[in-house]
Amino acid sequence: EQMTSTANHLTSASYSNSLESNVGQVLAREKKGAKFDELMKEWDSNGDGTMSLAEFRLSIKQLLDGKGDVKDIDRLFTSIDSDKSGKLEIAEIKKMLKKLQLEAGSSSGAEASAHARAERLRRMCASNRAAHDVTVELELNKSLLETLRPDGSGRSAGVRLGGLMRHRGTKIGEMVTKWDRDGSSQIDKAEFVMRTKEIGLVDRGGDEIGVLFDSVDKDKSGKLDVEECKKVLADLQKAAVEANEAEKVQAKKVVEMNKAAKVAQKAAAEVAAEVDKEEEDLRAAAEAAMTAATQKAADKKAADKAKAAEIEARTRAGGKLSG
Repeated sequence: EQMTSTANHLTSASYSNSLESNVGQVLAREKKGAKFDELMKEWDSNGDGTMSLAEFRLSIKQLLDGKGDVKDIDRLFTSIDSDKSGKLEIAEIKKMLKKLQLEAGSSSGAEASAHARAERLRRMCASNRAAHDVTVELELNKSLLETLRPDGSGRSAGVRLGGLMRHRGTKIGEMVTKWDRDGSSQIDKAEFVMRTKEIGLVDRGGDEIGVLFDSVDKDKSGKLDVEECKKVLADLQKAAVEANEAEKVQAKKVVEMNKAAKVAQKAAAEVAAEVDKEEEDLRAAAEAAMTAATQKAADKKAADKAKAAEIEARTRAGGKLSG
């Protein structure tokens, strides 16, 4: 969520929309490669090398296709008119326009960089979200599978009883006959609870086995006749078979989801690695550009110093000759 917020912030970041920014953007976009001297000739229509406030307003308006607030234009004029003469030297205007063009170019580059970074963050967010969602679903399905296991909480006492009989290979008819020890052809609740515990059914609390008996005692007589009991137990065996099938289906689903989770997690890791590399490449490029700029400045300084020394040497030599 934090990365998504950051990506959205970078995309929606509002870049300067001031008069200076608009002028710079127009120059960077439409006047790219154009010679400022030619532009200044257009603006300095009378060729006096200066511009009045009225001329400046007109020129800026023309540059911006009629846009631009007069108050902002006047403010810009005043900021350049350092001597408060009410006129601007063409050289001053040229210097100002170059500065605005350069700043606009830097701003455009920053905007493009921010959008690119936002896109990288979105890719990472999407892959992380996909991996998270499939992993959460996997864990939920694992939990469901555990409840469907033979000893799982999702299996009722009846299903567990059916499973026990199938596991033991119990013949229902013979077993029920043994349960009817008094020959009454009926099994009461106490007998049912006792006999089912004898074959291994565990009551997990809340009189679970007694509740099972009550659920199959349709006439609420408190007793099941032998034939009725046989049918109930046969139905419970069928329920156990169905539960086993449900467990198999769920186990297969968990296996498939586990594979999907691994694929999603691997994809997320790959995207994260790609984004890290892109960020590292950008940092390296920025450092290289800074190093190059520093070296260029140092070279220029050294060249200027050498040139100054050469001029000084020539001046001294000329002085000696004249002397």
